[in-house]
Amino acid sequence: MSSVELRVWAVEQAGVGVAVDVAAVVGQAVRIWATAGVELRWDGRVRDARVSSAKGDFKDVVLGELAEQVNPEITANGFGWVDVVLLPRLWNRWGVALSLLTGASAGNDGSFAPFTGPVVLVATEASVGAGDRPEFRADACAPLPDRAYPTPPVVLGAGNDLAHELGHVFGLWHTNVRNRHLAKPYTLQGKHVRLLMHETLHTTGEKITEGVDPKRSRGNVAGTSVELDPLTLVTDHEGWCVVLRGEALLPVEADYARKAVDEGLVWKGR
Repeated sequence: MSSVELRVWAVEQAGVGVAVDVAAVVGQAVRIWATAGVELRWDGRVRDARVSSAKGDFKDVVLGELAEQVNPEITANGFGWVDVVLLPRLWNRWGVALSLLTGASAGNDGSFAPFTGPVVLVATEASVGAGDRPEFRADACAPLPDRAYPTPPVVLGAGNDLAHELGHVFGLWHTNVRNRHLAKPYTLQGKHVRLLMHETLHTTGEKITEGVDPKRSRGNVAGTSVELDPLTLVTDHEGWCVVLRGEALLPVEADYARKAVDEGLVWKGR
């Protein structure tokens, strides 16, 4: 199995710390990538960092403060580790990856700058949008009353986002990107939310009203019962049927991710 080491950071943001179970979030990503033959190795240590931006402005957080504390390294043979940074809020996003393989660096220039290696950031509490209004994971991930969740939906969402952003570090593009290099693009349809590299975390389907079977709504959103296996159905406070992004990877995606790790492309580029 291909193997990559993670360093994990929990950020105190304007005096507010990460409230979710960090080990559970990382564990979700570890489990998802293990099914693709990529072992995410983590020693269980959670490192501390601090930023002053309460809303998680990307430039302030990434360019201004975090790079001074989170310093990935690349070893002499061109390999290294991946830094995972969990913080309560990010501006207008749930997560972001700085990667040589997907052009997702802060300046979109194919570099890790201002970092020295691959970094993934995931918001555990909220994505802050226009007018500084936060969209909380707890609102988007409220469980249906008749369904038991062994893992809290908020943890499922954050862990899924972490696995998705790590996919970018391993060279995988969103499923709808026109010039994606591994497979033809998919249109943004509900059934494709089963794929880990689907662009959006939440797909909203029809509103659940009296007399509407939630299971039927779920099928309309996500496709066949087979495709539903890795998904979690939740609903927000207005009663809309929401499906969290799934965990499936195309075989060609899993193959490339292993190659990117084994050959050091994660740290050196193509």
